[in-house]
Amino acid sequence: MEVLVKDIEGFNQLYIDKYGDEETPCFLLGNSLGGLITSYIASQNEQYAGMCLVTPHFEMENSWKQ
Repeated sequence: MEVLVKDIEGFNQLYIDKYGDEETPCFLLGNSLGGLITSYIASQNEQYAGMCLVTPHFEMENSWKQ
């Protein structure tokens, strides 16, 4: 997972450097496993204003049985 996080953070930084400004908030979007990775990145980095998680892959083992 460390390689994925480094790649995503590197891409995000390139994008922010090229298109970002200090007034426009930056958000992360993640789907499934990307939702889990997005949550991790957002928890480690304060430069993001928020995140949108679409069916994030958090462990929910047997929670549907209760």
